[in-house]
Amino acid sequence: MTVGTQALAIAGVGGVSICADARGARLGSKLMSWAAQSMRDLGHVPIGYSGCQEQVVPFYESCGETRISARERSAGCEGEPALQEPGPPILVLPVAPLEMWTEGDIDLRGRAW
Repeated sequence: MTVGTQALAIAGVGGVSICADARGARLGSKLMSWAAQSMRDLGHVPIGYSGCQEQVVPFYESCGETRISARERSAGCEGEPALQEPGPPILVLPVAPLEMWTEGDIDLRGRAW
């Protein structure tokens, strides 16, 4: 992806869902921890990136993610350009120091997940 003028390798996390019967066992937190460890193990992924619904922001924040505000470009379902103005939740997980993150528009260089 590109943030401002800086290209970054990222790993994305999307669609974390735990069935109602298994909630409260911290499975979601464990999954997020494993995902973060996987990013660290790769060695070249400085940032985890998530988009989510407003009601689950506290969950992602409890897993160490930080909410940011940015305009996000991506490719739509038919390949057409899509632009999301700042507002909907975007969260980043600093695998490397968060200082690697820069301000600016985000271009996912493909489809949002």
